[in-house]
Parts: sequence; C-alpha cells; structure tokens
Amino acid sequence: MPAFSARRVIVTGAGKGIGRATAVMLSRRGAQVIALSRSEADLASLAAETGCRTIAVDLADPEATRAAARAALPADLLVNNAGTTELDPFLELPEAHLDLLYSVNLRSPMILAQEYARALVAEGRKGAIVNVSSMSAFIGFRDHAAYCASKAGLDGMTRVMAVELGPLGIRVNPSTPPSPSRRWR
Repeated sequence: MPAFSARRVIVTGAGKGIGRATAVMLSRRGAQVIALSRSEADLASLAAETGCRTIAVDLADPEATRAAARAALPADLLVNNAGTTELDPFLELPEAHLDLLYSVNLRSPMILAQEYARALVAEGRKGAIVNVSSMSAFIGFRDHAAYCASKAGLDGMTRVMAVELGPLGIRVNPSTPPSPSRRWR
C-alpha cells in the first residue's frame, strides 16, 4: 500500500518547481493532492499528469487565499511551498516588493495553516504542516533582503506554530534543518 494512500494533501505553489515535484511525488505515492497555484495552465498540466484537484489562486490576495484554503478542505496534510522573490539591492528595495514577498512567503502560509488547523481542531483530528523555507532564512544574499527577511519570518512563525499546534495534535515542521546554533522545539 502506498505511503500516502487515501491521504488528502494540500500543496501550494504546485504549478512549478519544488511544489510541482512534491505534488507529483505525493500523487505517485497514493495521495489525493489538492494543488494550489497562480497559473491555470500549470495546474491543468499537473492535473493531466496526476489527476489531482486544482485551485487557481493569487496568494498575494489574503481574501482569495482564505477562500482557496477553505475550498481545499478537508485535508490530512498541508505543504506550504508557494514562494516568490524580487531581486533588489537593499538601498533600492521598494516597499511594494517587500509587501509582495511578505504577502506570498509569510502571510499566505499563515492563512492556509490557520484554516487547516482550525478545521482539524473542529473535527478532532491530527495532522501535519510543512512550511517550505530556504537557507536564505539563515544567510544574507546580495539583492535578497526582502526574500531573506520573509523566509526568516516564516521560520519564526513555524517555531511558534509548532509550540502552539503540537499540543493539539498538529505537527509543524520546517523544510530546512535548523542551524547548529538554533534548535526547533
């Protein structure tokens, strides 16, 4: 029996890259994937390949994100993978780029996790959340001020989520291991 047989898994950013590879892998292992992405064309291609359910959503929009999260439920697992970046030297970083990266890379995972966790608690079920971060949360890269800050924020929120949701039966893990000087609870 496949490892994820009959498990419903929400994967954000599933249209391309790591998110798509995650959705394909989970589907091959028996999961019923609910794929979220901005691009309807990417989602159509993924659905044709895997048979997954798709939801097109702009995760920079908090109301649309909350509606998509609710539409994706119920689910057994959540993979917050979606992310974006804008490359700007720090001295030229526009506020709009910082706002966009925080919206997609930090606020949308929060909203999705809130809706997912609230549903699990209401149903009395256990679950798991994986927040896909980046080594950029630990290392400052040239022209990546907004991206590094958003991923560091995601890691901080992941630690709080683990502490608060763990006692409710919801495991929360980062995708990047902690540095030797930082330990997750």
